[in-house]
Amino acid sequence: MRCYLSAGQTRAEATGGLDKLLNAGWLTAEQAVRLLTGLFVMVLVARHLGPERFGAYAYLFALAGLFIPLALAGLDAPVMRRAAADPAQRDRLIGTALAIRGAAAVLAALLAFGLFLAIGGPPGTAPGLMAAACLVVLAAPAESFNTWFRAAERMAWIALPRIAVALAVAGVALVLVWRQADLPAFVALRAGDAGALGVAAVLAYGLATGALRRLALSARLARELLREGWPLLLGGVAVIVYMRIDQVMLGQMAVADELGLYSVAVRVSDTVLFVPMAVQSAFYAALVRVHRDTPGRFDAYMQRVYDAMGLAAWGCGLALGLAGWLLIGPVFGSDYSGAVPMLAILLFSLPAIFLGTGRGAMLTVRGWMWTVPAVTAAGAVANVALNLVLIPRWGGEGAAVATVLSYTLSGIGSSAVLPWLRPTLPAQLRALDPVGAARRLRAVWRT
Repeated sequence: MRCYLSAGQTRAEATGGLDKLLNAGWLTAEQAVRLLTGLFVMVLVARHLGPERFGAYAYLFALAGLFIPLALAGLDAPVMRRAAADPAQRDRLIGTALAIRGAAAVLAALLAFGLFLAIGGPPGTAPGLMAAACLVVLAAPAESFNTWFRAAERMAWIALPRIAVALAVAGVALVLVWRQADLPAFVALRAGDAGALGVAAVLAYGLATGALRRLALSARLARELLREGWPLLLGGVAVIVYMRIDQVMLGQMAVADELGLYSVAVRVSDTVLFVPMAVQSAFYAALVRVHRDTPGRFDAYMQRVYDAMGLAAWGCGLALGLAGWLLIGPVFGSDYSGAVPMLAILLFSLPAIFLGTGRGAMLTVRGWMWTVPAVTAAGAVANVALNLVLIPRWGGEGAAVATVLSYTLSGIGSSAVLPWLRPTLPAQLRALDPVGAARRLRAVWRT
């Protein structure tokens, strides 16, 4: 096979391009395996438990999930940016991030459990089950190690351990269904999945770097990370509120069966949410370098990001819509056929989610941190208000409409409202045209 280098392109640059493709391949393989095994486990659990008990299962983890952003402390982007810019500070950076997130995770788990005690849940939930669900919050700090792997563009060290855990969890789920296990066993399995992923990240980092014992805590660096991460923490809280509050509100305001149907629709639509994160991860390090070295090219590079996001959103939406229409009834069982119209509505939120994720990369690279919580808080407030109006009238379908409207407001509408984001709006709108986006990306690929 011949390799032709364009004028001015060095062999190192060509090799760097190959490394990016390999990293993207590892990330895609890991997400594909976890997607397939996650769907397999979800189908097993949903069919085995039925809509009512599956609704209780979904409620527990939706409530715990509200507090995961607090456990992550908004540190992903600041840690990635610092690690990419100065690899020499790895030990202090990861050690400090781990310490911050460990303290935040304990606080987050206590808050999640306390909220459950205060508001309760649908039939089938109990304090002991909620305590088990909170283990997913306590496992969140281990993501610090994967953050470093992403910044270092060593995706294989993320992918292989996560693939192993996903396959093991699928095997255990089969055994539990075969033994006719009840709800507590599946709650424990979900918590064990999170714990195993955390342990895998620690072991992978130790094997890859041999630096576990060299992790160090820096008070000065902690203050800097907290200052940079604070806006992103607020933004992450707002994001998870309007991603999961609909399930919590359905658990409080509707029958358990309705929550079970909606939870299936949400989980099917969520199966593609790794795609915008994968696209962002593939572009992020290059965005940092372009902004630092050739800032005049940054807007043109961002158009590529938006175009990739737009094409991915339409492709994922069409694929999921067809799959949901054909498969939800036969795969999940006739009891879940009511989830199909909810899924169809939810898919209209994908373009706003994908484009909002792409814009989030631009905001962090440029240091416009406070924009993130501003726009996501607006979406969260809108989602809660819309749910209060729409859930009593239309149940799960009303919650789906509220989700679409709030995502669109946050991901795209805010670009028209906030003055410093208005130059972004034309790029986002151009990316909504799949034909134009494909032509622009094809032209970039050919050159």
